Amino acid sequence: YPESHDAPSGFDAAQNGVTYGTREKVTYYSSVTGKDRKVNIILPAGYTEEKQYPVIYLFHGIGGNEDEWLSGNPDKIIGNLVHNGEAKEMIIVIPNIRAGADDSYPSDAFNIEHYKKFDNFINDLRECLMPFMEENYSIAKGRDNTAICGLSMGARESLYIGFNMLEDIGYIAALSPGYGVFAYTAN
Repeated sequence: YPESHDAPSGFDAAQNGVTYGTREKVTYYSSVTGKDRKVNIILPAGYTEEKQYPVIYLFHGIGGNEDEWLSGNPDKIIGNLVHNGEAKEMIIVIPNIRAGADDSYPSDAFNIEHYKKFDNFINDLRECLMPFMEENYSIAKGRDNTAICGLSMGARESLYIGFNMLEDIGYIAALSPGYGVFAYTAN
């Protein structure tokens, strides 16, 4: 193992000679929530319908929405990794994983009704967002081409969704997951 676990300098910044993907914010209709929902999509540099790309669904934390990850420069991180031969080109999908008729951040986020909206996202993902992506973008289908990753509450949902959709999702990353997927005793 390396002696340092520090991220390489500039890993999340634009580098000379690297071509980055494009960001777009689109809407899809969710029959699960009964409304149009926004999602950020980052297409790889040189995206073409002639090629099929793996996809990663990137989930925000309890207070976030579809915009939370954008300040972390996922397009630059993945672009740099692809340029260095350390990752495959991929489509990054950043949804709001609070799936309810009202998907805004509530004044009291730490309650069971709010958590239920996050757990409901599995239905929105499976029934609405994944089909929308496959219909409108050149997605390589199958679990070997599908990943989910999340932070905090998004990590909790990555585990919950990943374990319940093993036939569809081949890669799961949970960064500091919130509790609630497995039985636990507080303190």
